Amino acid sequence: MLSKLLKSIGILFFLSGVLRLHGQTAIQFEKAADQAFHAKDFYSSFLYYKESLKRKVKEEVKLKLAIAAFEYGAVDLANDVISELLADNASQRFETIELYSGFCLFAKGDYYGAKQAMNKYIIKAWHNKKKSNIDLAKQYIDKCASAIYYSGLAGPDPLVDWVYSSELNSKKADFAYSEFEANKYFSSTRKNAIIQINEGSELSYLRPRGLARNQEVVFFENLNESKAITCICTSINKLDRRCKLMLWDLITNQLDDLGPLFNQDNITVSQPYVDHSNHLLYFTSDGFESKGGKDIFYVSLDSLNSASIPKALSINSSYNEESPFVSDGVLYFSSDRDQGLGGYDIYRYTLDAKSIAVNMGAAYNSSYNENYYRRYDSVEYLSSNRAINGSKSIDEVNCLNIYKRLPSEPLEDLNTTPYHEDIAKINTSSDIEKPIEIEQESDLNNEPDRSVILVDEEVLEDYKATVYFPNNIPAQTATAYNYSNCFEVYEDLINYYLNSCPEMDDFESFYAAEVIAGLKALDKLRLAAIEYLDLGKSVMIEIDAFTSPRASSNYNMLLGKRRCEAVYNYIFERDKSISKYMGLGAVIINCNSFGEERTPTGVSSDFLDTMASVYSIAASKERRVECRLVIDL
Repeated sequence: MLSKLLKSIGILFFLSGVLRLHGQTAIQFEKAADQAFHAKDFYSSFLYYKESLKRKVKEEVKLKLAIAAFEYGAVDLANDVISELLADNASQRFETIELYSGFCLFAKGDYYGAKQAMNKYIIKAWHNKKKSNIDLAKQYIDKCASAIYYSGLAGPDPLVDWVYSSELNSKKADFAYSEFEANKYFSSTRKNAIIQINEGSELSYLRPRGLARNQEVVFFENLNESKAITCICTSINKLDRRCKLMLWDLITNQLDDLGPLFNQDNITVSQPYVDHSNHLLYFTSDGFESKGGKDIFYVSLDSLNSASIPKALSINSSYNEESPFVSDGVLYFSSDRDQGLGGYDIYRYTLDAKSIAVNMGAAYNSSYNENYYRRYDSVEYLSSNRAINGSKSIDEVNCLNIYKRLPSEPLEDLNTTPYHEDIAKINTSSDIEKPIEIEQESDLNNEPDRSVILVDEEVLEDYKATVYFPNNIPAQTATAYNYSNCFEVYEDLINYYLNSCPEMDDFESFYAAEVIAGLKALDKLRLAAIEYLDLGKSVMIEIDAFTSPRASSNYNMLLGKRRCEAVYNYIFERDKSISKYMGLGAVIINCNSFGEERTPTGVSSDFLDTMASVYSIAASKERRVECRLVIDL
C-alpha cells in the first residue's frame, strides 16, 4: 500500500514538472538558457535553447544553440546549424557567425574552410567587432596554415592505423592507459575509479578509501607492487577544480601525502609518470613558475619528501604541455600550441640531445585532442576525443577514448622543421643528463654564470648588430630559415615598400642606413667571434627578436622565434668553423623572442590599414633582431 502511494506521488511530481515545462514561454526558456550558458553549463543551455525554438523559431536563438552545442563538444551538430543559418544569409545579421563557423570547421579538420571563414570575419564591415575576437580569428588563421602543413606529414587520413579499443572504452571518458610489469590500468569517469585489466580482459575497479563526494581519482602510476602515485581532484565549485598527487598504499587502500611539494592549495599538480629507469617523477602543473597554462616538471623520486624545487623541461611554452611519458630516452607529451593539427597534438623530444620538440604528424594526431601517449613493447596507446562513427548527437558527445596500434616499422621523426616556442634552447645541454644529481644542479638557484666577463662597453659597441626583416618573414610555411634569404626578400620588395610607405624619402634613408648596414654589422660580429675562437677564447652570442604588433601576440612570439633561427643559421652556415667550436662547448647562443611585447605605443596594429601597420617606418623598425657578442677574456 505504501509503495503504491509513493509511486502515485512520484507520478504526480513528474506530471507537475511536465506541466511546468510546457507552461514556459520561448522567452523564459531563452533566459534560462542564457543563465546556464554564462554558468558554463553548456549542456543545459543547449536543451533550454532547444525548448525555446520549439515554441518560437528565432535565428538569434538558433545561433545561440549552435554556440552552446560547440562549447559542449557537439561540433558536427553546431556546424550543421551554422551552415543552415549562413545559407539563409544570416551573415548580414550576426557579427560572429563566421567566427564560430571557423571554429567548427577547424575542429572538423577542414582547415582551408576554417581559414576562409576567419578571413571573412576579419574583413566583415562591422565597426563594433571586439579586438579580442579579431585577435582570436588571426590566431586561428595562423593555426590553419600550420595545420595544413602538419596534416600532410603522414597522408590525408589522421590516425588511420589506430584501432578503437572497444573492450576498454565506454560511453564515459576512458583515458591514460598504463602498464607496470604484468599489471595494466587506465582512468575512467564511469565509476570514479582506476580500472585494472585482469586476465581475460576482465575489468576491476580500484578506489581508495576516504574519498569525499566532491573528489575524483584519476591517473595511476606504480612506484612498486605495494605503492602507487595517483591524482585526487577536488571540486571547489562548478568552475574550479584543484588536483594534487598523493601516495596510494595498495595494501591498506589508504591515501597519504606524497610530500610538501605536492600538498599546496594554490596550485594544481596532476598527470604523474614514473620513469623507473632514471628514478624520476614527471608531472604537470600550473605552478612552480610555469610559462603559462600547464607545464611539465620532474623531480627525483628520492626527494619527494624534501622541499626540493622541481625542474622544468625546456619544451614548456606559454601554451599547455601535459601527459608526459619517457621511452628509450625520448619524451612524449601533448600540447595545444599553434604548430599542430588542432586541439592537443602529440610531440616527441629527445632528452639527451640538443634538439627541439617535433610534432608527430597526422599518423598520430587529428583535429581533435590526442593525449596520454604510451608505448609498451611494440604496442602504442593514445587517448583521443575524435569522432566515432560520425556521431553528432548532443547526447553522444565524443569523450576521450583509448586507441591502440601495432606499428609496422620503427618510430621516426615525421618532421624536422623547428616549429617550437623555445627555439632559443637550441644551444642548451640536455634536459636530463644526470638525473640522480638534480639536487646539486646550480641552475636551480638561478645564479648567473660568472665564467663570462663582459668587455668594455666601448669595445662592446663594435660587436653589436641589428638586422631587419620584411613583414611576416620568415613565413610560417618556410621549411628552413636563413637571414640571407630574408634579406633577399627585402631587396625584392624594396620598391614596393618605397611606393607604399607614407614617408618615402625617410624609408629610403632607413633602408640604406639600417637595413643594409645591419647585414654588414652582423658579418662583422660573426667574423669577430671566429677571430676570438681561433685565439682559444669562448664567446656567447645573444640574439633577441622583435616584431610589429600587426598579428596576434601568440603568432608574433612564434615569428620572433623564426627570426632568431634565421640569424642563428646565417651565423653558423656562413662559416662552418663556428660549428666545430660549438661542438667543443666554446660557443653559447642565447635566443629570445619578445614578439610585440616591447613595441612602443603608437605603432599601428590595424590589420586592414597596411600602409600604417606594414609599410610605415615605425612598423618596419619593430621587425628586427638585435645581436650582441660577449667574449670570455
